Amino acid sequence: MEEKGMAGSGPKKRAEGRNFPIRSGMIAFALLATLVSAGCGEVKPLTPEEQSLVSAWKVSESLQKAFDRESVDEVMGLLAPPLSVRPDTRIQLERLFGMFKRINLTLVMDSGEVDSATHSITFSAHWTLTGLPKIGSGPRYFQTGECRMVTSMRKAPAPSRLEDISGD
Repeated sequence: MEEKGMAGSGPKKRAEGRNFPIRSGMIAFALLATLVSAGCGEVKPLTPEEQSLVSAWKVSESLQKAFDRESVDEVMGLLAPPLSVRPDTRIQLERLFGMFKRINLTLVMDSGEVDSATHSITFSAHWTLTGLPKIGSGPRYFQTGECRMVTSMRKAPAPSRLEDISGD
């Protein structure tokens, strides 16, 4: 007994125009590959000033990783005076990491302004801090806000450090 309307029971027809997206995708891929290979031939090393900018930008990534590891020493290693010499900085970090089983910091750098007089960059950033408390099964912690991060621009290969944070 043959049932009608079952999937795969009739002859399969090829949809017309179906080859067009594949061809256009292949053309786009070929064009992209050509552009990438042409651009790779002209790669130049970064200047020391550009390396300093990249290092300052990457402070946020390093800070996020240090928070993921819940390492007070790593966070302190990313700080420069006056943050690093304040006695309450380490205490506040230890308390923060002590309250949570798991903590996560997300920093999204929006823009930056170079101050050539102080050799620093002031970044505007959005941040989100989430945490799972250690005590009981209390509510999860979630806070978000904006901040300004002043980051030193040290000569490469010296890493940049965070000089000041202000905001919510």
